[in-house]
Amino acid sequence: MKQMFDYAHSVFPMDKWFHSMGAFEISGSGDRAEAHWRWFVYWKAEHVGIVSTGTYDDILERRDGVWKCLERTSKSDPNWPVDLFQPFLDQADITFKAS
Repeated sequence: MKQMFDYAHSVFPMDKWFHSMGAFEISGSGDRAEAHWRWFVYWKAEHVGIVSTGTYDDILERRDGVWKCLERTSKSDPNWPVDLFQPFLDQADITFKAS
């Protein structure tokens, strides 16, 4: 988990990008639910704007009155032009710093 965090924040420095979640749908009944979210990654430097979009599909369960996320699947938008996002991944070896 720590290695994944280090990688993500080296490739996407917090001062230059942000991630937001948009509209969502929740369905289910009883103590189980599913949520479908839209997400966006914005690169704030050099006025680039949105560099990737996609979805999260979550499976949630209520345990002792508290909702917990059991599973999250993230999918990148297949219609988004990969060439906008690829330069950030290509720089990973250069920008990666373990803490």
